[in-house]
Amino acid sequence: MRKITDFIIEKRNYVLTIFIILSLFCLYLSTKVNINYDLTEYLPSTSETRIGMDIMNEEFGSLPTSSLNVMFKDLSTEDKLSIKDALSNIDGVSSVSYDTTNTYNKDNYTLYQVSVSGESNSTNAANVYKTIKNDYKDYEVYMSGDVATRNAPVLKVSVIALAIFCAMVILIIMCDSYTEPFLFLFVIGLAVFLNKGTNIMFSSVSNITVSICAILQMALSMDYSIMLMNRYNQEKEVTPDKEQAMKNALFHSFSSISSSSITTIVGLLALVFMSFTIGRDLGIVLAKGVIFSLISIFLALPALILIFDGLITKTKKKHFSPDLTWLGNFSFGIRHIAIFLFIIVFALSYFLKGNLQYEFTSNEENEVNKVFQSTNQIALIYPSSEEDFVASYCRSLEGTPKVDQILCYGNTINEPLEYDNLVNKFSDLGQDVDVEDYILKLYALGENILKLVYFNYYNNKEVTLSFHDLITFLETNVYNNHELSKKITPELKENINRLKNFATTKELSRLRTSSDLASILGVDEAQVKQLLILYNSSNPTSKITLTNLANFINKKVLTNNTYKNYLGNDQKALLNQAKPFLDKKNITTKYDAKTIAKMFGLNETDVSSLFMYYESLKDINETMTIEEFTDFTLNTVYQNKNYKSLFDNDTLANLKLLSILSNKEVINTKMDIQGLSKIFKLTNQDIESILELKGVTVGGYTVPELKALLLKYKDTIEEQTGLDINEILIKLDEYIQNSNLTEEDIIKIKDLANILGIEEEKVDKIISIIQNKEMFLTPYEFVNLVLENKENAILSKILNDDIINYLELAQNIMQSTNNNTKYTYQELSKLINTDESLLKQIYTLYHVMNTTTKLTPSEFAKFLLAHQNDTILKDSLDKESLSKLELVNKVMDSVINNTSYTYQEMASLINVSSTDLKLLYSLYEVKNGKNVTVSLDTFINYILENVINDSKYSSMFNEEIKTKLSVVKQIMGDTKNNTKYNLSNMYNIITKLSNDVEYNTLDLLFIYYGSVNNYNKNWTMTVEEFVNYLNTDILKDTKFSEFIDTDMKNKITDAKGTIADAKELLVGSDYNRAIFNTTLDSEGKETYSFIENVKNAMTDKNAYVIGDSPMALEMSKTFDNEMNLITILTMIFIFVVVAFTFKSILIPIILVFLIQCAVYITMDTLTFAGGSVYFIALLIVQSILMGATIDYAILYTSYYLESRKSMDIKEALINSYNKSIHTILTSASILIIVTLIVGHFASSIASMICKTISIGTFCSMLLMLIILPSMLACADKLIIKNKN
Repeated sequence: MRKITDFIIEKRNYVLTIFIILSLFCLYLSTKVNINYDLTEYLPSTSETRIGMDIMNEEFGSLPTSSLNVMFKDLSTEDKLSIKDALSNIDGVSSVSYDTTNTYNKDNYTLYQVSVSGESNSTNAANVYKTIKNDYKDYEVYMSGDVATRNAPVLKVSVIALAIFCAMVILIIMCDSYTEPFLFLFVIGLAVFLNKGTNIMFSSVSNITVSICAILQMALSMDYSIMLMNRYNQEKEVTPDKEQAMKNALFHSFSSISSSSITTIVGLLALVFMSFTIGRDLGIVLAKGVIFSLISIFLALPALILIFDGLITKTKKKHFSPDLTWLGNFSFGIRHIAIFLFIIVFALSYFLKGNLQYEFTSNEENEVNKVFQSTNQIALIYPSSEEDFVASYCRSLEGTPKVDQILCYGNTINEPLEYDNLVNKFSDLGQDVDVEDYILKLYALGENILKLVYFNYYNNKEVTLSFHDLITFLETNVYNNHELSKKITPELKENINRLKNFATTKELSRLRTSSDLASILGVDEAQVKQLLILYNSSNPTSKITLTNLANFINKKVLTNNTYKNYLGNDQKALLNQAKPFLDKKNITTKYDAKTIAKMFGLNETDVSSLFMYYESLKDINETMTIEEFTDFTLNTVYQNKNYKSLFDNDTLANLKLLSILSNKEVINTKMDIQGLSKIFKLTNQDIESILELKGVTVGGYTVPELKALLLKYKDTIEEQTGLDINEILIKLDEYIQNSNLTEEDIIKIKDLANILGIEEEKVDKIISIIQNKEMFLTPYEFVNLVLENKENAILSKILNDDIINYLELAQNIMQSTNNNTKYTYQELSKLINTDESLLKQIYTLYHVMNTTTKLTPSEFAKFLLAHQNDTILKDSLDKESLSKLELVNKVMDSVINNTSYTYQEMASLINVSSTDLKLLYSLYEVKNGKNVTVSLDTFINYILENVINDSKYSSMFNEEIKTKLSVVKQIMGDTKNNTKYNLSNMYNIITKLSNDVEYNTLDLLFIYYGSVNNYNKNWTMTVEEFVNYLNTDILKDTKFSEFIDTDMKNKITDAKGTIADAKELLVGSDYNRAIFNTTLDSEGKETYSFIENVKNAMTDKNAYVIGDSPMALEMSKTFDNEMNLITILTMIFIFVVVAFTFKSILIPIILVFLIQCAVYITMDTLTFAGGSVYFIALLIVQSILMGATIDYAILYTSYYLESRKSMDIKEALINSYNKSIHTILTSASILIIVTLIVGHFASSIASMICKTISIGTFCSMLLMLIILPSMLACADKLIIKNKN
């Protein structure tokens, strides 16, 4: 041994290098190790569950998909739908199940059931898992299911780092140098790499082993490093050469370290004897890990210590080493009662452990399962020959509480079912995750289609039905059917609804309106109305006014291409002529001659003459001034060639003179002698003589006149009189101021001499000058001057009676002119002494021409008819004109009186055929609201017998309509006879009525009718038969091709593969499989009772119930024996090792029972903490506590025996405490704290194992520190004697 230790030290660098290289290589190999997640593979080969699993794997292989449940918290409504789409688009995801029901939504949580292509341990599943983790790292998301179990790390890197950190802290506290913990962890790390890499030698390693082996390896073997380091420090104190000190330390510590590790290795290897081979997996790997830790400590740690010796020395510190003298005294003081106390504790803990419940399934209560209840799936593997029995049994279990769904070949795709049960079967199949995505596609076919397919599958009789049967069936069964109603197009439905009217005698005899008939016959309603008009024209009863009839013809008849043919050309011409006279307002409104001429089609000039004649027959009350009269007579009447003959030369001359005398401007204009002479037919001398009288007659002037005249003739007056006019004007102003004269006051000529202060002769001269200059008078003034002075002697010589009469006439004319006096023709005739008849004509013309004469058309017609024999009219109105005029007059009278006529009276009135009017009257009645109704039977027969062959109306019917009408007549006859048709006959009849009917659609309806009315309830089909029939017959049958759309075809085609897949999942070559989807707990009496009942039902059937729950039931029956076996084996193995170590029988008894008591106390602790423990955790705790923590007792006992060589019992107890406490506290603290941390953060099984180890280690350490010293002291005589 010395040579080996010397070689290790001398070649340490090579050894360390090779060791590190091997460790790194093993680290690489560890990534290639196959990890097994299926605990059923570790079941004993004789296990029923294992046998069943092997059969299932051989018969059915692996599933094509794996499941992943993804749960989100606090999603919005928009997020819920968008996340579903996003999950569906992830590569490798085959489908995502989610809807808004409570199945996927609970409180503020949302669940998505993701189906992943491939097995859960496939690369694709891993990629999907990682993608979801990365994409939704900002969400609060939880995952469960096969994919999550396989890909979620059992221990996160952070948890491992925390465990290592805590171990480091403990080592730093307990070691003599800050450097030592790093060296220890490095060496243990190399050992972990070696252990994990060498697992490649196994076909697979369980995920439980992989998850905890590294942590346990570190915790179980850390004290070996401490022991070597302590020995090296001791050797350095006596050997200055550090290399030699290490050789001595390695040589002297080899046996103690090896001995310490043997108990751990032996305890772990005891797991190999478990019938549940997970124990062998755990025991071998963990034992191998301890061995590699020993090898690492012996080969790598010495080299590292020597390399870093200087650093170790520089980082020396005080380590934690409590003084336990008090505890030694305490242990010594209770030594006599300790044995009794131990016996009581042992017995009590042993009996209490029986209350601990064991868990055999690894389903942890994850966050998803806490919110959404998980499914516990149980499978039954049974021989194919037992299919009928199992199917019957499965059906008997339907309705069992907490059994949601039972699927087997015989009660799913191969169960003979009536059509309605088949619908439910499709729905039920959806509960199985492996079949749901396929079978549910068929459920969209619907109940009635299933029944139809059944009928088509079995029936071989011809279906016949009447139109009434067809229509009733459509309304009752088809229109309300979601799927079949899609195949009834709106056009087809409309045509079928039409046929409904011919389906019963009641409908045939029911009175119909035009809209009813048009809808039923599928023709334009206008055409039907036209036919009803013909039908109604046989005896129209209405009375109609001429206006209404004319308006109706103009607005309704002539504007309609069909109705306008009711009128002939003569009737249209008559209507056109009468059109102006049919409007009451129009014919009672007065119009001028132009409008009347246009209305009556006469010459406007002639009508104007007639208007004048009309006016001439009336009394003339018109008045005119003389000026108006002369102007109108000369400028209008005389200028008209028609009236020139009224005037002779004398009359014309008098009119012209009268025109001058009545001209207001002329008679009021001052004229000289020549002007007055022309008007009054006097000589210039006579005029001058008369004007000279003007001076005599002038008695004076107003002040303004006088001033104006003086200034006007200033020069002449001053020249002839020598007077200064300005002085005269001044004197005149002074007089005016003094006398208060106004401008209107007359200054008499005789007073001018006194007023102006001049001589009378000169005043006379002034007046003479003024009068000579002012010789101008207006004609009116002249006449008045003459007539006022006609008695003058001078004038008497000039004037005779004729002149005086003329002047008096002139005076009257001018006076009336200035006064604007108006005269009737009689008054004017007397005034101017002219023929009254002439003036009447002129006045009449004036009235007509200056008054717009207006007559109503009625007045005009009546005037003409009343005066038709007058000379002026007699030659211009012939018989035809009078006849038309009389008709127009009748029309207008009818319109004005609003007279209504029957069609016979109207025909007589307007002289047209009563036959033509019957049709118009019928049309009028219909258009004005008369509801002409007729039965279908009567209407169709009327058309066929009276209309269709009439040349006038035959153009209304093309050959297609004639054919339809004939078919309709046939249908009506068949309806009366209740005739039934087969498919071909029905199709031939219907297609003559409409092109919208497909043969396949009608064929489908016939089949559906048969499936409803001629169905045999005993007909059954299996799902498999049904789907195969759909694919082999239905899809190839043309009558279904139009009914089943592309999407449905794809579903049916997919369903065939679906059924094949479903069959593959349920049917093997020799064995079949039944699946029970339950909500039963994974373990428990209720669950076990259900499984036992299934097993009992399958007695002698060579069937196997498999799944987590059946496995738990099977293991629960054998676990007590398993636990007892491991307990006994570990106790025996450890007893042997300890006995060999101490060469004593009593010491191993004390130590083994002490540690076993710790195991029982651990079980009791778990009972009070939660009442259950995972069975593997308990087995491992039994092995580790017995194999590893017994090292603490061995170490203390070794120090005690050594101390007793030189010390008494009490001193030996105290010395042993102080010597061993450092190693015990260091190793135990690491094991307790590290496993506690891992147990808190790890998942599932690893967590339960580590928590249990942590509790067990703590219990072992307490018993060792409190009970063991007292027991050694109490048994000291026996132990020492035995040793001696």
